[in-house]
Amino acid sequence: MDGINTWALGVSCCAVMTGIADLLMSDTGLEKIVRFVLGGVLLCAVLLPLKDLVPELMSQTPVLDIRAAEEPGFNMDELEKDYLISELKELVLDTLKKSGITPEEVRVNMDIAEDRRINIITAEVVLNREDAKRSWEVSSLLKDSLGIECRTVIG
Repeated sequence: MDGINTWALGVSCCAVMTGIADLLMSDTGLEKIVRFVLGGVLLCAVLLPLKDLVPELMSQTPVLDIRAAEEPGFNMDELEKDYLISELKELVLDTLKKSGITPEEVRVNMDIAEDRRINIITAEVVLNREDAKRSWEVSSLLKDSLGIECRTVIG
């Protein structure tokens, strides 16, 4: 709540200062330009709290690397497949962590069919020695919650 009060005070001070500057302006040809600049300053004061929010939103937004499209031999299906593999790995890790299992590594095997469908073949979960006895639990958990066939490996 303190941040909102500070922001409101800053916007209010900026509005008062731009208002005073506008009143002190004489009728010259620069009046419109100065008003435009003062309006920009006031707009910046209003939007200032969003500067921290934008990078956070950008980091959460999945972005495909379009630059790869310029490379010779580029295949969009492979790029989509790689993106889906990374997202599926995160989903498997999150599902296992909720059950108290921390795998050493997760590998996802996918294939692209002729009709451009991406098929999940298996997920391979590498468990440490402590979680080795829970391999059956890992397989059934991923099958039940995500519908993925899982193979466990002891690392």
